[in-house]
Amino acid sequence: MSHFTVLVINNETDDVEYDLAPFSENVEKGDDFAEFISDGTIKHFEDEWKNGVEKDNYSDVEEYISDYYGYDIHNGEVGYWGNPNAKWDWYQIGGRWAGEIVIKDDIDINVFAPNFSYGWSEEEKIKMMSKPKRVTDQAQAKYIDWKYMFNQEDKRNYHNRFWELFIEEQEPITDEDKEMIKHIWYDKEYFTETYKDKETYVKCMTSFSTFAVLLDGKWIGKGDMGWFGISSESADEDLNWQLNFYDNFIKDIDPNAYVTVVDCHI
Repeated sequence: MSHFTVLVINNETDDVEYDLAPFSENVEKGDDFAEFISDGTIKHFEDEWKNGVEKDNYSDVEEYISDYYGYDIHNGEVGYWGNPNAKWDWYQIGGRWAGEIVIKDDIDINVFAPNFSYGWSEEEKIKMMSKPKRVTDQAQAKYIDWKYMFNQEDKRNYHNRFWELFIEEQEPITDEDKEMIKHIWYDKEYFTETYKDKETYVKCMTSFSTFAVLLDGKWIGKGDMGWFGISSESADEDLNWQLNFYDNFIKDIDPNAYVTVVDCHI
């Protein structure tokens, strides 16, 4: 079970459900994106039922298939209705990544407040809303401060210092230094293998990117997300994705396109 970010870009509508629907895991027989996924033939299950310990508990193979496995029968095959293109089973606009979109300073428009998920503390919410720049989860591309989002100078000192403390093993001087390296999920090898050096690490940490992008109805991801936040991309694929995110997805974006950050779960 994992959470990950998806940037939904649509030139016509701000309705992210329209773009996300083809990739939903929550489908049933008759749904637009449902396909029958076979797990074997009736003959296979019939042999299993007749020769197994469950034979006396079911009157026939159809009942065995339905009640024991919860499967359906379709065109002589046994299986279930699912979406072979499924990427998510639940989503929320913003969520764990609420407030990732930054609005230009000179733009006078109303924007939705960040849609915080339950995990945000009141202190964290206040800190987010107290930033000098306005933040939201959805806006048209022409109102977004892309220049800032791909060069977040206010984060540079923090990430520079983190690399010095954790990777270069400099001695912590302040309480803030000690707190910075108190709880680290990854070991040093993760950072050095993925980012190679401090300059590249800081560039990635001060630039915007998401795990996947939904662009013109096409799902583009740096990898496939599995359980517990473990995804399939290599360290080099991860780095290339982050370094080229602007050129690949933002540089030529339609100014009128609706851009939304979505917290997806699988």
